[in-house]
Amino acid sequence: MKAKEIDFQFEIKRPSRSNRKAKTLILVSFVLVTLTHFGYIPFVTYQQDIISLENINQNLSNQLSVVQSEQSIYEDFTTQEILYNNAYAYLTNLEKPLQTYILSIFDVSDGLVDISSYSIDSSTNTITIVIYDYTEAMLNEFLLEVYESHGVIDSQTNLVRWITQTPSRSNLTSSRVEVSFSYA
Repeated sequence: MKAKEIDFQFEIKRPSRSNRKAKTLILVSFVLVTLTHFGYIPFVTYQQDIISLENINQNLSNQLSVVQSEQSIYEDFTTQEILYNNAYAYLTNLEKPLQTYILSIFDVSDGLVDISSYSIDSSTNTITIVIYDYTEAMLNEFLLEVYESHGVIDSQTNLVRWITQTPSRSNLTSSRVEVSFSYA
């Protein structure tokens, strides 16, 4: 038996040289743009950042040297300066913490009465507050609570116990009253 021959016709279409060159050119340009975009540009940017930070460090170093040169060379204090500093610190510790007194009055007044103003007279050692929009019961409750929590016991004063006399009050108008606290 003889095998039958089948005749196939093949047409091979090869891309032209110009097509291959164009595709190669496109590939090379893509690789170059990618390398530039992801390699060279970040590298240059980081280099500029490094140079900028080095300049900032140099400027700060220069400023530090200027400040250090302007500073007093003598860091040792004389005996008189040390004594003065100690006396000032001692007297500062003895100073009456008036803002603590005012804040403690405000803490007690929260919800009981409304305080519109306050004043401090250090010559007579009094704190005067003006209360408005109150009822007699609320005012009495406020005065009692302040005196119970901050009144002096056994003539010993401290940051908590600082009111030396019972609070005095005077009516300014029908809705405003002035209350004075004497502190130690």
